[in-house]
Amino acid sequence: MANSLYRNRVIVASGEFNQVTRQWKSMVCIFWKNDTQKLHPISDLPGIFGTESEAVAFALKAGKHWIDTQPAVKDLDGTKTPNERT
Repeated sequence: MANSLYRNRVIVASGEFNQVTRQWKSMVCIFWKNDTQKLHPISDLPGIFGTESEAVAFALKAGKHWIDTQPAVKDLDGTKTPNERT
């Protein structure tokens, strides 16, 4: 499991082990706070991995990609579109 702060959001990435296939699947939840606390889980990520670290790394990338593709969000320094974010 890994946590990452990215663009004012917390990404919690983890892997789920399948004991039958002995492979890992990625899962990720994204948390943020505006007027209320929000949560966006992503559990249907593609890919099967041989190690937990590979599954977690993929989940972190997927979480960042989801954040980057959202419409304008309120960042710490104001409202920015995905193209304006750095």
